[in-house]
Formats: sequence, structure tokens, C-alpha cells
Amino acid sequence: MYLQVIFIVMLPHIFTSGLLIRQANVQDLPSIRRLIKQSFDAMVDFYGEDVRMRMDKQADNLIEQSLSLEVFSKEFLDKENNNFWVACSRGDDSSIEGDIMGCVGVKRVSPSEAELVRMAVRRDIRSKGVGSQLLKELIKYCKDTQVESVFLETGNPLAAEFYARNGFLVVKNYSTAFNERIT
Repeated sequence: MYLQVIFIVMLPHIFTSGLLIRQANVQDLPSIRRLIKQSFDAMVDFYGEDVRMRMDKQADNLIEQSLSLEVFSKEFLDKENNNFWVACSRGDDSSIEGDIMGCVGVKRVSPSEAELVRMAVRRDIRSKGVGSQLLKELIKYCKDTQVESVFLETGNPLAAEFYARNGFLVVKNYSTAFNERIT
């Protein structure tokens, strides 16, 4: 069984609002790490237990390398044109922030192009609009900062379906088993 990586480019799409979406801060890192770990667990659910060791190792490496306090601060909090958001539930009072339900980041790679990174939604609330709201915030930010296209990579077929439903287009498909283009 092979995992695939899909490169996708953004097309315009209209969304509705509803959640509290805000810029992430260092206090959010434990929740962000848990969300990212859950996203790798979803790959195990899809591909089966035979990929668990590989997915666990990839998740641990990603969390260690890109979600340490130092790297997260440098890449998202201190770097102009990069950003990271979290989706929060609202408490009983709509002005009070609750649990972190999802996250997404964007990294500028050129004046007109950016990469969507670290998109994850809490497992128990997937397919409830949280990911779409995060994507809306990311797209708004990109448009406001003159980004013309956004790309991402995913090995998760369910995530690829989500991005396609939200106006993204597959432009390249690679097999990580052989590191070669397959379509």
C-alpha cells in the first residue's frame, strides 16, 4: 500500500463565518501538537494498522522539528507574511474563548505564492465546518496580502477530498513509496 502526496493550487471560493478564529500564540502549542498528532492517526484509520509505525514516526518528527517553541515562533509568530490560526469554541458568553478545535498555517514562498501547512481539526468535530472556516481565514489573509496561489501537500485522501470540495485543484500526484510522479 502506497501513501501519496498531492499538490494542490487554490481557486476562489465563498464561505460563511461562525467560529472564533484567531491568530495562534505560544500557549496554543500543546493543543496544536495534539491536533497534528490526531491528523496522522486519521491516516492510520484510512490506510490500516500496517502504516501506524510510519505515521507515528512522521508525526513525532514533524512535531519535534516544526512545532517546537523555537521553530514555531520563528516560522509563524516572528516572520512577516507567515501566519498561523486556531479555531476556538465559544464559551457560554460569546466573548469567552473555549477549546481549540482546529488549526492551520500559511508560509509565504514568494511574493505571489504561499504554502498551506499544518491544517488539522479535532477528530470528534470533523465535517462540521471548522476546517472550512479556517480555510476561509487563510484565503482572506492571502488575498489581503496579494498572494495569487496557495499550494499544499497531503498524503491523506480524506483531506484531499476536503480541499477539492473547497475549490482546490490537484496539479501533481506523487507516490512516496518510489518518490516519482504518478500522474
